Amino acid sequence: MIVRRSLRAFLAGVYALFLAMVSVMPASGVRFIAFPHADKLLHLMAYAVLALLVAWNFPVVAGDPVRRRRDVIVGVTCILYGLS
Repeated sequence: MIVRRSLRAFLAGVYALFLAMVSVMPASGVRFIAFPHADKLLHLMAYAVLALLVAWNFPVVAGDPVRRRRDVIVGVTCILYGLS
């Protein structure tokens, strides 16, 4: 149990570092997506995956009122991380 939780936390941390590196790298100039502002959608999806990985580290019982609070805290934390 502890090993699984540690592995989950490690994966979330590695993904967060990868996401930070990719987010600040300059674009290569190659247009690979056909619609404008597609990078915003890609950022949204990437940070949604980060939120899911972080939420995966804090399991709660279904129907528990703590779950909604946890999801809000995880979402706000990921948004703040993305803004930083």
